[in-house]
Amino acid sequence: MDPATTEIGWVVLAQAYLGGLEPLMHAVSALGIPFFFFVTAAVWWCASPRAGLRLGLLLAISGGINAAAKLFFHTPRPYWLSAEVQARAVEPTFSMPSGHAQNAVCFWGYTAFLVRERWFSAVVVGIVALTGISRVVLGVHFPGDVLVGWVLGAAVLLVFIVLEDPAAARIGKFSPAKQAGLAFSGSLLLLAPSAIPFLLFRAPIPEAWMLTAAPPVDPWDLSNALYAAGAVFGIGAGAAWDGGRFTARGGPHQRAARLIIGTAGAALIWAVTIPLIAAEPGPAVSAATYLRAAALGLWISGAAPGLFARLGIAE
Repeated sequence: MDPATTEIGWVVLAQAYLGGLEPLMHAVSALGIPFFFFVTAAVWWCASPRAGLRLGLLLAISGGINAAAKLFFHTPRPYWLSAEVQARAVEPTFSMPSGHAQNAVCFWGYTAFLVRERWFSAVVVGIVALTGISRVVLGVHFPGDVLVGWVLGAAVLLVFIVLEDPAAARIGKFSPAKQAGLAFSGSLLLLAPSAIPFLLFRAPIPEAWMLTAAPPVDPWDLSNALYAAGAVFGIGAGAAWDGGRFTARGGPHQRAARLIIGTAGAALIWAVTIPLIAAEPGPAVSAATYLRAAALGLWISGAAPGLFARLGIAE
């Protein structure tokens, strides 16, 4: 029997037995990259810049690796293949591995590594498990996609934890200009694995997929890879600019003000760049996508902390 047919059966079964939990599945599934980066910014501005920096870089690296893996595997989503699967959510990218599952392992796993409390680790395991299950129930992933996402996320998390301190010690010896240059080089290195399958494997989407999926999909789009690469550059350059001067100390009112002003600034950057991203796809839109992510990363890690100091709401 075709493995895809078997897995479609599992998706249909999951929807039949867990479909009544759809609101919960949507809520858990909403805890994706946008939510993670908001929490990362909040941690950076209000709790620990060091933890925020490492969470931000980990998420960006995980996102870039996931985008490349999807293009290498270029597999369809369940609802692209079978009308038996109810499309309770829609996604334009390829299926394997699940980005939600992978990024959940990285974000929540690293958070548990920082907190180091048994009760919190148990909660993290539950959230990660529910995240994977939600993607199957919503019809956007096969169980195998989720399993691969969990394994890949665990591998990325483990390597990051092992290398973070030695890498930070070495990079800290460089000048701010060299650190920014290294961030830019790292962003290009993260983008390269997505560019290779995009250039070598790209082919028209099978008509059967297009007919079953609604709305039409464009899984060869490089937006996710460009966002991840741009975030690495922006976060790294901003951290180099700040040079460790910003601290998250302060009273509740100061922290709340930082969160409100910082979030408003990020929203403004996003809104101002909408016309650039919404234009006809091409090199200009790709460059704008990269620069939007870089600007957001730079704002979170360097510009916003500098503004907070000038406004007298940060040390």
